[in-house]
Amino acid sequence: MNRKIKKIRGGMMMNKLSKKIFIITLISAMIISLTACANKADKKQESTDEKNKNELKKAYSAYIDVLKENEKDIKGYDWQQEINGSRLNYLPDGEGHGGIDRQVAISDINGDEIPELLFMKKTDNQYVAELSIYTYEDGKAKEIKYSIPDESGEMKFQDAQVAAGTSYVIYKGKEKNTLYAFNSIGDINWQYKIYKFNINGSEMKLSKVIKDRFIGDYGKSIDEYKIDGKDVSVSEGAKAFKDSFDELEKSLIYSGREGEDKDCSIWLKFKPDDAISMSYEEAIKKLTK
Repeated sequence: MNRKIKKIRGGMMMNKLSKKIFIITLISAMIISLTACANKADKKQESTDEKNKNELKKAYSAYIDVLKENEKDIKGYDWQQEINGSRLNYLPDGEGHGGIDRQVAISDINGDEIPELLFMKKTDNQYVAELSIYTYEDGKAKEIKYSIPDESGEMKFQDAQVAAGTSYVIYKGKEKNTLYAFNSIGDINWQYKIYKFNINGSEMKLSKVIKDRFIGDYGKSIDEYKIDGKDVSVSEGAKAFKDSFDELEKSLIYSGREGEDKDCSIWLKFKPDDAISMSYEEAIKKLTK
């Protein structure tokens, strides 16, 4: 009887031992499997990171070529001014000189994780500069085509060296893949405009236009607002401007005008050092790294 009991107990102990061995073996197998999966994931991530790094390097190389092709016209845009900047000093040759050199910005504006190249450059008209934007697509730098309506037809966003001066801010919106361009131009009477663009890959479409025509001559002082070409009330127009300014996530390129920080609240939304614009030389250096 005692032998039988001992035999049963011995069998039970063997079963418990077998279960422990099985459980330990199972846990070990699971740990090995999880480790293998983690290693695969790490290698996959490393491969993806390396691929993205190579794509970024190729994009930057392509952007350097674009900048070099436009070097003369980028540097020719020499009337860009600081926030609350004063009028330019005109030299005997009649040209405006002494502006800041921050004509270039590098920022991802279409959400593809590869930055776009933006720059202002002088046109054939020596008093006009326009905004050019390039993205990297299909292994090469591709210009993003866009246009804005004007009395004379469709054109690019511009800075004109006329009247009391033009000021502008080009900025990324908080809403995904949006770009805003604000500008003002005038003397006694002023035009304030905001253009909102939606960007998808290499396509950039104008989605909203807000205008304020400020009339300040002959003792009058009134604002006339339009949204997408339609007249709106002063309260609705002012709100549309404020809402657009509140969308400012990152200022890219700008040029100021003396005293405008008192007239227009967008200049209170950022400081010069907040903007990511840089000179031609600084852009080349950044893209070479």
